[in-house]
Amino acid sequence: TILEIIKDLLSVIPAKDNERKIPSFLQENSFISLLLQVEDSTIKTTHIKVGYEGTRLLLTTLGGGSPLFEKIRKLEQKEDKENESSGNIVYFPANRNYPLLTDERASIKDETPKYHWIYEYKPSDKWAGSIESYLLYLDYLGLKQKKIQPDFEYFKKLFNSFLDDKEFSHINDRLRVVIKTKDGKELYKDDLSGGEKQIFHILGDIQRFTRKNGILIIDEPEIHLHPVWQRMLMKKLRKFCKSKNIQLIVTTHSIEVFEMFMSRARIELDDVFAEQLEETNV
Repeated sequence: TILEIIKDLLSVIPAKDNERKIPSFLQENSFISLLLQVEDSTIKTTHIKVGYEGTRLLLTTLGGGSPLFEKIRKLEQKEDKENESSGNIVYFPANRNYPLLTDERASIKDETPKYHWIYEYKPSDKWAGSIESYLLYLDYLGLKQKKIQPDFEYFKKLFNSFLDDKEFSHINDRLRVVIKTKDGKELYKDDLSGGEKQIFHILGDIQRFTRKNGILIIDEPEIHLHPVWQRMLMKKLRKFCKSKNIQLIVTTHSIEVFEMFMSRARIELDDVFAEQLEETNV
């Protein structure tokens, strides 16, 4: 997909300051042109063009005059104390699914979010690293420090804003997230609908892994979502991205999602293919 190509382009880290490495399949396929600029700890893609002859990738430096690859290495190894404001790329592919957590019993683990230059969502049945484990860790810190954890309350409030007949209530004695219905029935995350799970995981991973001044890439954010939720999700994501100076890039088949963006922020593939066809027939 187009976003997969963009993600692969952004994954490239030069071996030396002046070298530019582009995946071999892109050297043969001129389907997309992308200019990546990294400057003063802010990452942005500019001049994204589909069907443009020639593939371009420009990697500059990430603040302070340090070579990009060296800066990223320090960030991922916790050698840089500015990793909260040093941008990164978070990518959600279209083939998202959310397997049951079957490999071990719930337990408290250190889920302090780590810096990733590229974070890509991948399905996992492991407890460690799951959204529930992350929320449990935040809840544990709140009890240990005897104070409310803003990240825990933020996620809880945001997730509940999507729910009509139920709410994220608490963490129970079995160390699991409890979703309580209006009639008092207690459910686990695995009991939620496909759309509710989608919201739970997207919001959780975005909260954990996005950094200020970065890029958020989502392939088909509308998957499993009612049109009302599609609009709600995009509205909240745009607000979140604006607050952290994050560039949001999505592909969609949904008119609901498409119309959430101004015309100058859209690339319509039908128009691109029509232009290419006209050029071919000339």
